[in-house]
Amino acid sequence: MPDLDATRAYLAAGLAETLGLLGQAAATPADVYFVRLVLFHEQMHGEAATYMARALDISLPEALRPQAPQILHRQPGSGHSGHSVEAVESTEWQLPDVEWAMGYHGPGFAFDNELDSHRLPVAAFAIDSLPVS
Repeated sequence: MPDLDATRAYLAAGLAETLGLLGQAAATPADVYFVRLVLFHEQMHGEAATYMARALDISLPEALRPQAPQILHRQPGSGHSGHSVEAVESTEWQLPDVEWAMGYHGPGFAFDNELDSHRLPVAAFAIDSLPVS
């Protein structure tokens, strides 16, 4: 198996080639759909590899470790964007029973397993407002 540097070089070359091909021709809606399918599918595998490594206690290189999210709060006059980073306390959100629309119904991209939208009941539950792991 190739090492991390060789894998990254391969991926970078593939991305550069793909972007070059996309830039050469006028993309049809079918082309754009296929490109999105491939990109989202690749992202899905990256996410799966990350959570599998975490579940199996396999240490990821620093560059591949998920970064903790920064919680931004708008405060006028704090920095050029008006945002500052500050600590936020975790709270528990209580969500009521609801009927949830699952899947996708409409034009444009959707994974095949998201098609045929339907409604499902979701029981009330609580969830933390911040990531806990």
